[in-house]
Amino acid sequence: MSEDHILVEPRRYPRVFLGMQVAVRLPGEPDAQAVEIINASMGGCYFRAPGSRPRRGHLVAFGFVTAEHTVCAARGRVVRVDDVGFALQLEGTNSAFQRVVEDAFAKAIHSS
Repeated sequence: MSEDHILVEPRRYPRVFLGMQVAVRLPGEPDAQAVEIINASMGGCYFRAPGSRPRRGHLVAFGFVTAEHTVCAARGRVVRVDDVGFALQLEGTNSAFQRVVEDAFAKAIHSS
């Protein structure tokens, strides 16, 4: 990964590019929908969502399975919605999700 995969901005936690499909459970929707998690940090993440999007303040849960068959899960409150997607402030994650973000950040640092 090049240095453009680490987003340098004045945030509490550094963000890394992920660009992977995840299943998101939106409030009021009967089924999870597939969206792309664009970037993530230990404090938040941003999703590209071509379909329906939640409103600010909604609690959203999401998850994905890694190539090693590890289940990553997280939930957060919607803090921003735009024409492309939405951003969450994370309220809870499992340790597998934390490892994925930490590993992506470490790889980005070492390859820049």
